[in-house]
Amino acid sequence: MPMAFEYAMSIGPTCRAAYHLRRCLGPAAIKGVFDWQVTPAAAFVKYLERDFSGLLDFLDLEQTSEGVRNIRFDTLHPHGFTGPLPLAYPEARARHDHLCARTRAALKGPAGLVLWLSDPISLEDEAMMSNALRFYSPDLVYRVARAPRAGSDGPDWRGNNAEWDVALES
Repeated sequence: MPMAFEYAMSIGPTCRAAYHLRRCLGPAAIKGVFDWQVTPAAAFVKYLERDFSGLLDFLDLEQTSEGVRNIRFDTLHPHGFTGPLPLAYPEARARHDHLCARTRAALKGPAGLVLWLSDPISLEDEAMMSNALRFYSPDLVYRVARAPRAGSDGPDWRGNNAEWDVALES
């Protein structure tokens, strides 16, 4: 019997998958913390190991030309800070904590999930992420789906809509 998947969620490493999930799936696309940041596989594992707590502490952050970088966990936050770091931190932290809670609830919930990777990652990183997920939520029914082969091709950060349309239909 095939597994039933009710929802989809982006698990990084960039926000491209979240854009296409919302564009194509609407309310079946769960908004989570990985939608708004660049998250290497090792940082994804840290989120699970720490149960989504303590991952955006002020002393770990630095302002860069690309956005705010967490130097401790190597995440980049190009969207969450709407001004200079010290002034924008309280609002960004509240949003981050809210999205962490949503992501935690989805990964601990009963619904089947398709977890989308927005960009290619190594098979080793994908295995590390899957192992961490199995440990974090042993009862979670999920599968990991990769971005379409041409998912990175396109005129801008969104990639190729037609390729994503085909990938999300399957």
